Amino acid sequence: MKISVLFNGWINIPHSYAIVNCMQLIHLYKNFSDKIDIYTQELGYFQDKWNAHKQLIYGDEYNEILRSLRTWNGEHIDLIYSISFPYDVSPSGNTPKCIFYTSEMLILNTTYFKPQFDSIQDINTHLLKNMKLYFTTPSLWSSNGMTLNYDISEARNRIISHGTDSNIFKRLPKQTRDNIRSNIGITKDTIALGLFGAMTQNKGIHNLLAAFSNIVLVHGRTNYKLILKGNDNLYDSRRSVEKVLNELNLPQKIVDYILFIGDTISFGIMNEMYNIVDLYISPYMAEGFNLSPLEALSTGIRVLVPRTGSTVKYISDIQSNGGADFITYVDSTVVNNIVGQSYNHINNADLVTAILNVDFSRELDPSNMINYINKEYSWTKASELLYEYFLYIIETTD
Repeated sequence: MKISVLFNGWINIPHSYAIVNCMQLIHLYKNFSDKIDIYTQELGYFQDKWNAHKQLIYGDEYNEILRSLRTWNGEHIDLIYSISFPYDVSPSGNTPKCIFYTSEMLILNTTYFKPQFDSIQDINTHLLKNMKLYFTTPSLWSSNGMTLNYDISEARNRIISHGTDSNIFKRLPKQTRDNIRSNIGITKDTIALGLFGAMTQNKGIHNLLAAFSNIVLVHGRTNYKLILKGNDNLYDSRRSVEKVLNELNLPQKIVDYILFIGDTISFGIMNEMYNIVDLYISPYMAEGFNLSPLEALSTGIRVLVPRTGSTVKYISDIQSNGGADFITYVDSTVVNNIVGQSYNHINNADLVTAILNVDFSRELDPSNMINYINKEYSWTKASELLYEYFLYIIETTD
């Protein structure tokens, strides 16, 4: 049976939801083009200013696949797959709808959904009344945001992990990595730490900058440098970093040890950035999945993550399958604030200790870990699981 699916969401901006949508589209096209007719419809963006920053970043082959996909012009479809924000739970007639969501802080209140609702109870009533609405999310942590707030069964709320692509994120030869490091002023003796993302509070930028300052200025590790890759077009990341530096009252001297990049770059350049860091640090407060540590591990570099949060499942799985030497944990606890949001709490001293305890002198072989990631945490695997879920939804709602 060939099915027709309308992908209703974001494609043309370098936002995390658009990246997930694009990688799923690319791999569904590559693996299931004989079984699925794909239509796309670009929805309006969460912020109007994002319209000025449309760009495909996936390389010539993948960009061409995305451009070749058919724009929906009213053709018959069997399913709508919606991936944008706020989450569109409006009824779609007799056509079932699958809605992608993330719940970083385990709260999905009225601000997360459209159309407008007055209360969580009104949302719950709406979701129970419209049984052709289905959901998918990338982690157990994120899934709890739906199951803790609403009476949605597991049958309508499937966890499908994100993935990585070995054609993009891969280990580069040592000489290539050394040359790239040298070109941006990173010497052989430098320990390069990295964090890539929006530089918003949930990414843990406050903790990281405080810890890094301690490492350099208190512990005297002046051979450490911090590489921050932000997204100035969508989030004005540079200003966010500068604001945190001011809030922490850090001396201007620490800026000399930080390399900040805010431009939108291609996935190929992103792969180079992962390859040149010695430790990818993600001391996040709250994430729906946190894809960057997975991409980092797929390039064969070490990562540091909290013991709690959305990465627990896939990090522990990789740790047990060739990745033990590549994964460092920082102690963390889950706390709740006064509005019921749940997030990781990390003591700054614990983060400093965890970073300083990483033994960078050991040469590690990442081949077994990378093979496992490419088998179990690939976008090919994710596309297979998503296609199976599409079939289940269509057959269930016939």
